[in-house]
Amino acid sequence: MKNTILSFIKASALGNDFVILHAVKEGIDLGALSVFLSDRREGIGCDQVIFVEDTPDPKEFMVRFFNADGSEAEACGNGTRCVAEILMNQTGVEEVYLHTAGGYLQCKKVADNQIAVKMPSPEWNTEINLQEYQRISDPAPVFVDLGNPHLVCFVDDIGYVATLGPLLEGHLYEHDAQFPERMNVGFAKIFDEENLALKVWERGSGLTPACGSGACAAVVAARVRGLVSGKVNVHQDGGILEIDFDNSDLVMTGEAKVIYKGQIEINSDRVGAINVLQPLGEVYAGTIVLVQYSPTGDKESYEIFADFGELGRRKTIAALALTYEIVQLMGRAIAGVLSEDDPDSFTLLGYLDENNNLLLLDRSSHLKNGDRIIDDTL
Repeated sequence: MKNTILSFIKASALGNDFVILHAVKEGIDLGALSVFLSDRREGIGCDQVIFVEDTPDPKEFMVRFFNADGSEAEACGNGTRCVAEILMNQTGVEEVYLHTAGGYLQCKKVADNQIAVKMPSPEWNTEINLQEYQRISDPAPVFVDLGNPHLVCFVDDIGYVATLGPLLEGHLYEHDAQFPERMNVGFAKIFDEENLALKVWERGSGLTPACGSGACAAVVAARVRGLVSGKVNVHQDGGILEIDFDNSDLVMTGEAKVIYKGQIEINSDRVGAINVLQPLGEVYAGTIVLVQYSPTGDKESYEIFADFGELGRRKTIAALALTYEIVQLMGRAIAGVLSEDDPDSFTLLGYLDENNNLLLLDRSSHLKNGDRIIDDTL
């Protein structure tokens, strides 16, 4: 296969990040390509890779979702909103329709970076026997089919999903003929009739900051059990989704935003080799001079102050792995897009590893604070 340059867009919704490609040529192994693109050390880095194809109708598109392990998923709520946001911006329309393996999705822009998606009509099963794991959920768990499968458990401590999520997924896959496919496992904690907290173990990806279809499934399951009513705010590590379920229509509303655009070259020897960042705005070099943090679940939200030389000291917020201490972050060279609206803030770019967003400028050590960074110095 000859070398091929693919254009992509990196997007994010509630901390879930996606690499989105439009009109990829036939003959490319999408599973293998997805594994490479999602790798946070050698690829671009993302939770899922999404492929979009045109249809004869300018408002309708075919969409396929691939997990980080190369397996294909029927649907993804957060990814759907990102795709819709990009397509609406490109076409200038306020509504698009997406054909997915999980169903037909109507997407509408309700505000800047806010997308409402009418989800497929859910189906559910309340007769789930987890055998030795049955005591985990109170009330009993509910299986919800939204075009992709979800098991929802009701618990007091959603943190157990990290260990019990994969166990429950494996148990049902191996021991229950009702569920021939792997599934997503959600742990929900009910606060009141309008609020619940959620963590989801996503098949093929593991723990992520948020899961859109998982949030929908949690509300459906809680409604079936009589625990919520009306519109429900689903609180996840990445933020809040509003889910409206009236026993017929199921609508998910939440954020979606573009992070940057770029290109990647693939060839016959390797699925991908080169990624070129094209951030939305000019990028400058800086050095971290102060870090402050506050705990937020299993991550810590850091307020990072960086010195951009004559451009001044600016700050940003980033969620970093608990394994990093403040002393390890001080003095690190970074890359950032300076805000035009707020002279005191900037957006952090790139990655240090799969757990955070720091970009080390080890290949650009000649840069001084405030120097503009171009593609070949990244």
